[in-house]
Amino acid sequence: MFLRKLPSLDEVHTIKQTQKMNTATQKFHVYKSSAGSGKTTALSIAYLKLALSQKYAFKHIIALTFTNKAAQEMKERILKYLVELSKISEDNKPFFVEELFNDLPQYQENGKIRMDAVERLKADAKELHRNLLHHYSEYSVTTIDSFTNRLIRTFSYDLGLSFNYQVEMNSQQLLEDVVNELVNRIGGQEDQITKVLLHYSRQKIDNQNSRKINKDLEQGARSLLNDVEEQYLKPLRKMDIDIVFGIRGKVIASIKKFENTLIIFGQSFLDLCDRNSIEQKMFSNARSSVYAYFQRFVKEDFSKIEPVKTILKMVETQQWTTKNAKQSIKDLFELISEELSRIFYDSQEFMERKYSDYLLMKEIEKSIFPFMVLMELEKILNQMKEENQLIHISDFNKIISEEIAGESAPYIYERIGTKYEHFLLDEFQDTSVMQWHNLLPLVENSLSENHYNLIVGDAKQAIYRWRGSDVRQFSQLPYLQYEADDELSLQRENMLKNAYLGLNLDTNYRS
Repeated sequence: MFLRKLPSLDEVHTIKQTQKMNTATQKFHVYKSSAGSGKTTALSIAYLKLALSQKYAFKHIIALTFTNKAAQEMKERILKYLVELSKISEDNKPFFVEELFNDLPQYQENGKIRMDAVERLKADAKELHRNLLHHYSEYSVTTIDSFTNRLIRTFSYDLGLSFNYQVEMNSQQLLEDVVNELVNRIGGQEDQITKVLLHYSRQKIDNQNSRKINKDLEQGARSLLNDVEEQYLKPLRKMDIDIVFGIRGKVIASIKKFENTLIIFGQSFLDLCDRNSIEQKMFSNARSSVYAYFQRFVKEDFSKIEPVKTILKMVETQQWTTKNAKQSIKDLFELISEELSRIFYDSQEFMERKYSDYLLMKEIEKSIFPFMVLMELEKILNQMKEENQLIHISDFNKIISEEIAGESAPYIYERIGTKYEHFLLDEFQDTSVMQWHNLLPLVENSLSENHYNLIVGDAKQAIYRWRGSDVRQFSQLPYLQYEADDELSLQRENMLKNAYLGLNLDTNYRS
C-alpha cells in the first residue's frame, strides 16, 4: 500500500460538481468540525431523524464512538431530546425541530409543514422514547471496540477462538508482564535471548541512550499493540533468531567492505604524500584539509564521510597549499598534483556508487537487535495470551482485517450487516486505517442500498495516534488514505466519492 497524494484541484472540482447534480443520492455525509461546534449534537439529531422515520427504525441504526463516556453521553443526549420533543408546543420548540419537519416526510403535506406536525412529533417522540427504553439492548450507541468485540464473539467458532476468551484492556500491565518475563529468561537455557539482550543493552549504552532497559523494552513493545505497525511486522514474523543473526553477519560484512575500501583510498593518499615528503601541515587549512579527510579513514573514523566544500574546492583548483608557502613546497605538490586529484576523485566515484547502500546497511545494523528483541517480546506476549485465553483490545481489528481481506461481502458481516442499515461514526480523526477498512464493507453495503451514513470528526483533536489513528485519513475523505490498487478498493472508493457530501459545523455551542 502507498500513501495517496492529496487530491488535485480538478478532482475536488469534479466531486463538487457531482454533489450539485446528485444531491438526492448523497448519503455519505462527512461533518468537519472544531471544538465546541456540536459534534454530539449533530450526531444526536441525525440519529433522531433516522429513528423517527418509521417505527422500530432505531433497530437498524448504529452510532460508534471511541470511549464509553462519549457513547453514554450520546445515549443520554438522544433520550433528553426525545423528552423535550414530547413536551413541545407551538411556542416552545427545541432549535432542531424545524430541521426534523423539513427532512421527515410524515410531517409534510403538499410540500408544506402539516398543521398537526407538532402533535404528530410529540406522539412519535413519546413512542420512540418508550421503545428505546423497552428495547435498550437494541439501542446501539457504543464504542468501536465494543462493536468489534461483539462481532468476534458472534463468530468466535469460525475464527478459531475460545468461547471463554477474556478481553485485556490494561496495555501497560500486560507490557510490563511481558518485559519482566523476557528479562527473567536472561542466563537461562535460552542462550540466544541472553546474547540478544546483551547486544541490545550495549548498543543502547554505546549510543548514549537511556540505560533503563525495562522502560525501553516496554516502549518498543507498544508497537505490538499498534494497528499501523502491523503491516510492517507481519512479513517479518517468519524469521527466527538464527536467520536474523545470519542476516546481521552479512550486513556487517557489507559495512566492513565499504569502510575497508575507504581505508585503502586513505592509505594510498597518505603514502603518496609520505613518499614525496609532504606533511599535513603543508596543506592549507591543515586540520580540515583533504589530507585530514583521508587520515580519518585510516584511523577508522567514519563519522564524516562526505567531504566539505573547502575540500572540494581545494581538489578542483589544485591549490593544495597556501599562496604564501615556499616555492619548494609548491613544487613538491606540483609533482604529484594530478595523482592526488585522481585518488580523491576515485574515492568519490566509489562513494557515489556505494554510499547509499552503506547508509542503508548502517541503519539495518542498528535496527537488528531491537527487532530481535521485539520478536522475542511478541512470542512471550502470544504465549501469555494463549495460556490465559486473553485477547488484547488491539487484536480485534487485526483479527477482523485478516478475516475480511479481499472479500466483497465477507461472511463475518453477513448477519450483522443485514441488521444495521445506517452507520454514524463519531471522532473519526481517531480511527485507525485498519478500523476504517474493517468498517468499509458495512458502509459500502449500506450506501449500495441508498441508506444514510454519517462521519463526524475534528482534525485538531486527534489523540489516539498511539493506537494507530491517522488524521490524514479523515482529511482526505472521500478518498482512501492508501491508493486503491485493487478492484475492490477502487469500487469502494468510487462509491464513497459518488455518495459524498462534505459539510462544516461552524456553530459553537460552548460560547
